[in-house]
Amino acid sequence: MAEEKQKTPMDAGPPLLEWQAHEKPQYERTWRWYTVVGTLAIALLAYSMWTASWSLAILVTLVAITYTLIRKQTNVVHRIRIYERGLSLDNRFTPWRDCAGFWMLQGEEYVELHIERKKGQGNNICIQTGKEDIRTIHELLSQVLPYIEGKTEHPLDTIARLLKI
Repeated sequence: MAEEKQKTPMDAGPPLLEWQAHEKPQYERTWRWYTVVGTLAIALLAYSMWTASWSLAILVTLVAITYTLIRKQTNVVHRIRIYERGLSLDNRFTPWRDCAGFWMLQGEEYVELHIERKKGQGNNICIQTGKEDIRTIHELLSQVLPYIEGKTEHPLDTIARLLKI
């Protein structure tokens, strides 16, 4: 069983690098986006009622409700600190020995830092780099973790990014 996330140790020393950034990219949705998505949802609901496919009607309704609820949540700003012995995300410390490597995803208007944990050590860490220089982050992390070549985003993340959800 994976250990609980530790608080940043008192003897961690000063952070080598520190920044704040959103967990996910912030998408601008225009009236056109809402029109297309709304029209699609209404068309799917109409089709499901015309064909008496009640499970599809329920699914479309649940997706619309879920999206509305998720959309109301704010995109939280996180604080990440890199220390000699590990990293801290919102004061939850992860030692380097629990990490397998890192990679970066370059988006149109953002860069995401992905830190993969070893099996059984919890979820991988994914955070925007914000205004921090990615060369500095890369150089610093390369001293303690291997850079994982050829990694790409998960297909579901690609779909979510393309649909701006």
